[in-house]
Amino acid sequence: MSAFGVEHPALISKRRKENRDVTGSAIAGAGGTAAGVGLLGGGIPGVKSNADTIKNLHSGSAAQRIGAAMSSGRGGVFGYRTDAHVKALKRFENEDNYFRGKPATRSEMFMRGRTAGKIAPEKQIIRHMKTGRRASNALLVGGLGATAYGVKRVKDKKKIAKSQSDTDRYHGAMLGVGSAGAVSGFGLKRILSSQGKKWAQRADANAAQANKLVPNLSPTMSTDDAFKDGKRVFSGKNKKIAEEAGRLRGHATQQRYFSRVYRSTGKIAGKAGMASAGVAGVGAGGVLLSQRNKR
Repeated sequence: MSAFGVEHPALISKRRKENRDVTGSAIAGAGGTAAGVGLLGGGIPGVKSNADTIKNLHSGSAAQRIGAAMSSGRGGVFGYRTDAHVKALKRFENEDNYFRGKPATRSEMFMRGRTAGKIAPEKQIIRHMKTGRRASNALLVGGLGATAYGVKRVKDKKKIAKSQSDTDRYHGAMLGVGSAGAVSGFGLKRILSSQGKKWAQRADANAAQANKLVPNLSPTMSTDDAFKDGKRVFSGKNKKIAEEAGRLRGHATQQRYFSRVYRSTGKIAGKAGMASAGVAGVGAGGVLLSQRNKR
């Protein structure tokens, strides 16, 4: 500070460089976290996962286990789930085509309808998984870009104590990583919880509609019990109604499963967000304390 109450230009320049160091570390940390989340969600862009190889994770040599992990996980969570659902869809379609048109009892028509009813929800979830992977790939690319930009800012060296510089960068990185993780975690929790609720509502509606068609088929009755006690359950109902009730129950079965997966994953994302928020808080506290000590 000069005698006239005006900061010397050299001090202003030094402070700006210090701020670039902190913000650069924060941006690099946030970008790295975003890229990591994108890689976890979407894997390597353009590479397909093989969901069948995950069963080999606990057998064979170390090299075989690593190969199985790479094969199943190289497309990220969304890539793995997409492949798994595509293969499940193919099984349902093959079974539906095989039995279509063949003679059957009312109980058998119910089971055929249930298999056919799983097809539409599977197609819908596959679209969701593909969208999720595309978004994850975009996050990966954007995160890498942000990381490169943050590193570039940090590389603008300045003449300050190395220990102070390292501390600022450390706290800046914690702030960036924690903030990005918290936003991602809480955002995912909200999205997944909302989707889980919607799937559950659809499942309840379809189970109720099946019960309306066949009063003896209560929403809480298991599929096995309905099949074994089919003569009583479908008493007074024709095969067409039994098949339609099965189709609705097939919808409900898949939708209820999707609801559980979305909600459980949302809880994990929320816990990760809480942990990340704590990291961000420590980083922010360190940055503020450092700035205060420099005044």
